Amino acid sequence: MQRLPGGFGVAFHPNNQLIATASSGSALQLWRADGTLHQTLRGHQAQVTGASFSPEGKWLATTSDDDTLKLWPRQAGERFGVEPLTLNGHNSRVWRAVWSPDGQMLASASDDGTVRLWRRRTWGGFRTRPDKTLQGHTDKVRAVAFGPDGQVLASGSDDGMVKLWALDGALLATLPGHKAGVWGVSFSADGRTLASASADGTAILWNLDLDDLLASGCTWLHDYLQTNATLSESDRRLCARVPLRSR
Repeated sequence: MQRLPGGFGVAFHPNNQLIATASSGSALQLWRADGTLHQTLRGHQAQVTGASFSPEGKWLATTSDDDTLKLWPRQAGERFGVEPLTLNGHNSRVWRAVWSPDGQMLASASDDGTVRLWRRRTWGGFRTRPDKTLQGHTDKVRAVAFGPDGQVLASGSDDGMVKLWALDGALLATLPGHKAGVWGVSFSADGRTLASASADGTAILWNLDLDDLLASGCTWLHDYLQTNATLSESDRRLCARVPLRSR
């Protein structure tokens, strides 16, 4: 057994050879699998609250009480750059950042009551301002997760609600059931079940029909996506592969 400092967050690199831990303070530590310190990353101005590696292992995302996310690029020798890209947009502590399954987007959850989406640029970098802001919770958002197909997001909040979102920001469903804040959400591998964990001492398993939720949301948004002149071409095609319901 190896014991490492990391009370605020921990993440394995996809190669299983590095572990990121957020302990007390504004620095993040990277450890080798044998428990030796590999690298210390400093850049946040307050407590680091979490860490997450991109699916291909080329980026490390960190969140903090300083209201920001930082992206640390991987360099030679399994080391990460000491000059991170800072993502600004939240107005309060950022609790968590998670990657989409294809690594092209980040979703972050914050005390400001929002989930924000950050999209990778075509040349591989990231926009430093959020691509979308998902608003609908009435209290701090502590949990966020992508569905396995990358087309749906779940969020959990201190308002006791679980919400499901499409990537264009449309609210697909609100799932009431908890009696206190929701601090964790996770999809099953097939996307048909969502688990939520709450400060009320319970976990709820929600049976989902994501295909039906997506079809309903995309049908409702169809005219908006086709006619709004301010949307980018990529936004117009968000529902391109989703069969619409008859109206």
